[in-house]
Parts: sequence; C-alpha cells; structure tokens
Amino acid sequence: MGEKDRMSRRSVVGLAVAILATSPGNTLARQEATPSTEPRYVSDFLNLEGVEEAVGLVATLPNPSFDVLEAGALYYVWAWGLLFNNQANATVAGEAFAHAYRDTMREVRKLWVTPLEEASVRPLGDESRAWVAKFVNPVDPQRSFPWALVAVRTDTSVQILEGASATGNVVTRLADIAEPTLDRWPSNDRRDLNDDQTIGGVWNILPDLRELEEGMVIDNIQDLTFALN
Repeated sequence: MGEKDRMSRRSVVGLAVAILATSPGNTLARQEATPSTEPRYVSDFLNLEGVEEAVGLVATLPNPSFDVLEAGALYYVWAWGLLFNNQANATVAGEAFAHAYRDTMREVRKLWVTPLEEASVRPLGDESRAWVAKFVNPVDPQRSFPWALVAVRTDTSVQILEGASATGNVVTRLADIAEPTLDRWPSNDRRDLNDDQTIGGVWNILPDLRELEEGMVIDNIQDLTFALN
C-alpha cells in the first residue's frame, strides 16, 4: 500500500472517530458538554411548535474497518420519533429541525459543516424531505464526507434520521432504514427495539436493530417527552 493510500485510510477512519466522539448520544460528548450547551441537543426539536411526545436513539458501527467505511457504510444513525398536535406543525418540523441541528453541529459540537442543501428522497409516508451537507476535515480541508438528514411524516407523526458516511449516498441509506418502519407507526403495538427492551406507541417510529445497517448497535435510547413540560 502506498503512502497516499495509508494517509487516505487514516483520514477516513480519523474523521469517523471524531464524528462519533461528538455525537449527541455519545457518553464522552455528554460529559464534555457544559450546562449551557447541553440543552441544545434536545432543544432543536423541543422548541418546535406543537411537539407532544419525543423519543430518540443513537446507533453506531463499532470499530469499522476502512473497507467497510469506503463501501459507504454509515458511521452512525441518530433517530428521533416525534408526535405533534396537528398536521400543520408536523409538516414544517423537518426543515426547521434540519437547520437548527446543523447550527448545533457547528456551534456546540464544533464540527466543520457546509451549508445545507435540500436533496431528493424517495416518497415515504405522507411526505418525505431530505437535506445534505458535508463534514470538512479541519486537518485536511480538501477532504469532506457526506452527511444527511431525512424527515418522514405520516399524519401527525414525524421520523427524523441523521447520519454520515465516508462516501456514497447517505440519503438513500437513511431512506432504506426509514422505509420498513412505516407500516407500524403510529401504533401502540409493542415490539422489540433492542435485545432487552420492548416498547410501543411513539417508540414505534424509531428503527430497531433489524432495520439499521448490518453491524450497528444501539448505544443510547432516550425518552425526551419529560423535557417538553
């Protein structure tokens, strides 16, 4: 392997580690956050008009190899399930969330992120929209990595998926995760979310291990409804 290839591998894996270390569901990120910045992780959607219930999870790909990353695997998926008081508020939630979350990544997580652009996404639910940007490697600004956020609405329920990869179409990969979840939400039917957790209701909006990409594990599950009051 040439020196250029070795540097490319170090750059890809290094940025993956940096992104995961600053993920809002990562223990390290929570420990380093100050009291003044920590609420921004949840305020992105808690400040949206008409949110009645909110849950979230973080799934990551542990110790990914360069070959896996180079093939376009997602480093992580951060998922939210939101219930709104009416369709109008649910309809505008995705775009408002996307812009607020991008600001959070820049201001709180200190990641170099390019401006958002709306992207095409396959039809999902009653409405689906997507936005893309790029993480820029501060050590090597010539290298950037795709990031995307996909929002899917069915009636007054909204699923938001956010993720990043080393290459490839992140929107398509997030849509692949979203699509098999649609038949069950909104629903109060109970199901297995993780190996040791059975849930229902608003939690049905979230993907489970079978729907996430191969090899991913669910690191963090949060019921954020309490913070709405």
